[in-house]
This record gives sequence, C-alpha cells and structure tokens, in this order.
Amino acid sequence: MSFAAVIFDFFATLTPGTPEHVWQEHTARSAAPLGLDVATWRRALDESWAERATGALGDLPATFRELARRNGVVPDDQALAAACAARRTAQDELFVFRPDALAVLAKIRARGLKVGVLSDCTVELAEAWSLLPVARLVDVRVLSCEAGRRKPDPVLFATVAGQLGVAPQHCLYLGDGGGRELSGASAAGMHAVMLRAADWYTNSAHAREDDWAGPWVPTLSAVLPLLAEGRRRAGGAPAGDAGVGSVRSCPPILRLVPTMPAVPRRGRPPRHNRSEILDAASEVMIFRGYGATRYSDVAEASGVPVASLQHHFPTLAVLRREALRNKVRAELTSLAEQVSVIADPWERVSHIIVRSVSLDPARRRGGWVLWLEYYRAAAHDQALAEDSREVSAQWLSLIADSIADGVQTGQFHPDGTVAEAAQELHGLLDGLGIRLAIEHDDADAADAITLLERSARRMLRLA
Repeated sequence: MSFAAVIFDFFATLTPGTPEHVWQEHTARSAAPLGLDVATWRRALDESWAERATGALGDLPATFRELARRNGVVPDDQALAAACAARRTAQDELFVFRPDALAVLAKIRARGLKVGVLSDCTVELAEAWSLLPVARLVDVRVLSCEAGRRKPDPVLFATVAGQLGVAPQHCLYLGDGGGRELSGASAAGMHAVMLRAADWYTNSAHAREDDWAGPWVPTLSAVLPLLAEGRRRAGGAPAGDAGVGSVRSCPPILRLVPTMPAVPRRGRPPRHNRSEILDAASEVMIFRGYGATRYSDVAEASGVPVASLQHHFPTLAVLRREALRNKVRAELTSLAEQVSVIADPWERVSHIIVRSVSLDPARRRGGWVLWLEYYRAAAHDQALAEDSREVSAQWLSLIADSIADGVQTGQFHPDGTVAEAAQELHGLLDGLGIRLAIEHDDADAADAITLLERSARRMLRLA
C-alpha cells in the first residue's frame, strides 16, 4: 500500500507536549484579570472543553464572558480584554514546533505527498494559523472549532481526506492519541500511527489512547521511512497488523535466548512460557534485589508453581542470572529498534539519551535499579561478567554508529575519534543515570537529560 497523504495531529505531535504544570500556570494568567481563583477557572475551562473545542461558545471574548458568567462574574470590557490577551499569549507559547517538524513536512511535500492537519482545538489556533510557519507547508487544515465536531467523529476524518482529494486508505495519520484519534483514523480506513515522543509521558491530553496497541514511532522523522518503504513493521505493532506496516523488524542485537541449557528432567515438562517467567523474575529483582530474590517470590509474581520454576531453572543462581540477561537484552534490543528508524544522527543520539534516562518515573527508577543489580551481580559472577562486556560493547556500538553517521554527513565534528566520543557519552549516561536508581524528583531526570544533551552537543560539536 502506497501513501498519497500524511495527516498530522497538531498539539503534542507537531508541537511538543504540554505538561500539567504549564496548563496550570497558563490558567492562572487568564484567571487573575477576571478575579477568579485558579482552581475555579481551571474547572470552568475543563468542563467547557467540548463546547470550546467545537466553537459552540463563539469567539474568545464571547467564550470567556460566558464562562465567567457561569461562575458568578460579569467582567467589564477591560478585565475581559486582559483575560483574553493573557490567554492568547499563553496559547502562542504553545505554537512552538518540534525541532524536526518543518523539515519533515517539507520532505513529505518534496516526495509529492499531500499534508493535512486535523486538530481538536479552540479558536486561538484558528486565529493564529496564517501566522504559523507550518501554514505554508500544509495543504489542508481541519480544526474542530471550525468544523463543530471533535475526534473521533468520523466526519472529521472523511472531511480532511476529502479536501486533500485522497482516499482514506492512502492516508497515514500520525498523532499522540489524544481524543481517541488513532481509533477514529483507523475506523475511517486510514493507517494510524502513534507518535510516542520522549515527552509523551508528561503530556497532559484529553481522552488519550494510552492503551493503543498499534504501530508507533518515537519521533516525527521516524515517519519518513514508513512512507519510503510502505508496509513495514512499526515499533509496538502487533504481529500480523494489517495497518501501516511500520518500522522494519530488525533482528535483536543481542540474542534473546537462554545462555544456560535446560537440565533434562524426567516426565512431561510443565507448559509455561520461559520468557514470561524471566520477566516476572526481573520485576521481583527490582523490588527485592538480586541476592534476595527467591523461588517463592517469582512463583507469586508469575503464577507459576515453584516446582515448575525449578524444572526450568534448577538453581536460584540460574534463574537470577537468566532473568537479568533476558531483561537487559530486551531493553537494549528495544532501543536499537527505535533508533534504527530515525534518519537524523542528532535525533538518534537525543533519543538514546532521553530513552535511557526515561521520562516515565516507574520505568526510569526500575530500569536503573535493574542495571545496578546487573553490574553488581557481574562483579561476583564470571558468567555475568563476560555477559556485561558483551552488553557494553553493544551499547557503545549503538552510540558509535549514530555518531559515525553524523560525522559522515558533516553534522558532527568531535575532537577525538568516534569511539572516544561514544565512550565519553556512554560514561556520562551511566554516571548521571546511576543516581536515578534511588528516590528522586521528576525534575532530576529532566535536568539529567538537559545536561546530557548539552554535553553531547558540545562534545560532538554539532553543526
């Protein structure tokens, strides 16, 4: 299946995501001139989202006047104008685009494909549209506040495809999942792909499809290979998915198989999934630690009887070792698959940094605890020590390949060799990441990412 058009969501897709604290601060700005407390005004905005997103309350002054009235306030013209000005300024701050957004749109158009935007939004975006840099790169825009409908209304998807002059089955739809847009696009016959960027976890969105099981990409740039090669497997896509073929299925960079042979046992072996057992064991290790993990803990977590666990793993040492190996390889393979579809070398380096640190609090702390347990165990286990050297080599290769591509294209100009730059970045990641294994604020992770990206830019002398 070839594509003739790409349709983008606007907020948290073409633009970065917006965390809750930003919405709260923006709310405070427009609440003040109206004499309303922030909580009351935020509730008024949230409860009126459906009306505002479909243009039911009129332009911005009419909308704010009505919402103030609902909360017992009749603002004078000066107060209303100040509140509207504060809202427009706050919204303008959200009309900032991802670093690769304009380049991706231009590349899509250069390939002869059409570009559409379908957004659930309020009137401020419609008012500002002609002044935005994306306007000249978009063939058709359909905004909910003008159409009088919200996602996942099928009329919206039919409208944007119709105005583009492209049949839905030849449209690729990309969004973060807000408003259940991906299900809506799929139901309309489009090939829906989620943009799960690094800021996806902290973005605050209405009715987002956090349970989306279809294809996804980590950056806007990663959508380009889907257009070039048609039906390929995307990260996270289920086997046999008949939608967009997604990101290519590349082989694991490290083998995802047991490194200890199963010990022959008498009788019929129990029917249990070895990989699921190892996943459960690794989760137990995050909470109990490598040395304190027992058969009974893994049995409780996996639902597999102790006797069956002992059939697969005759000693606790084997179970613990295999669980660590399996989990570490799975994490590394997943990252390699994501990086493999990102064309821009700097975007690849940045993704390695962001994904390694992680903006998901539970995944971040658990992940770094697991790596600490892995290296701590390797210090006393020769088999794991050898394994850790292989893992480190693969990590360095993943980073070095991205840097080498940047050097080749003239984007990077490191002082030393590619291998030295990879070693340095790898060391910085480990050094800052180890602190995230203990309890910390989310801001610490964001600071680590900022510091790592700044250091990487300086180290690689990014052009």
